[in-house]
Amino acid sequence: WFANENEGFVVGTFGTILATRDGGKTWESWMERVDNPEVLHFMSVSSEGENIFVASERGIVFRLDHEQQRFVAVHTGYTGSFFTVTATQGGAIAAGLRGTLYATRDDGHSWRAVSTGIQAALTDSVVLDGHEVALASIDGRVLVVDLENDTTNVIRPARPGRFSSIVALQDRRAVTVGFSGIRPVSLN
Repeated sequence: WFANENEGFVVGTFGTILATRDGGKTWESWMERVDNPEVLHFMSVSSEGENIFVASERGIVFRLDHEQQRFVAVHTGYTGSFFTVTATQGGAIAAGLRGTLYATRDDGHSWRAVSTGIQAALTDSVVLDGHEVALASIDGRVLVVDLENDTTNVIRPARPGRFSSIVALQDRRAVTVGFSGIRPVSLN
């Protein structure tokens, strides 16, 4: 994740988090700047405005405290792994095992479960507009979730695959990537 062409973070297993201020020419460890005594894995990093979130295990999302210059643990009420986090206007969503989705509208201070209607792992997510997100599932489905109304539309693409990533395009289209290659998906 990059804030601009110079500043960014990369996250990974066993609590790995590195920061760059020179566009990736050099990296500095931030592992000591995270409230992560159990050395949980970091799965995803995302931001909107000043909020930067990192998805992790045990239902924990880490949020950057700019004043302290450290990531603080935020407990969502879930106990499983989150594979993706996507910041939204004023909040974020975190998703993972067994179709689990949690959302916050108050910058990560409180979280609520959102029903997805599926039991497969959610592997990636992307904001479509101010209140809708699209999520890719490991079993080849795409979910469009309206966070204002807590409604979910499950889309079964004509050519499903094991999706690991999703990118939104214009005109309510997306592209998924996974073990089966690249797949275009209509979100209508």
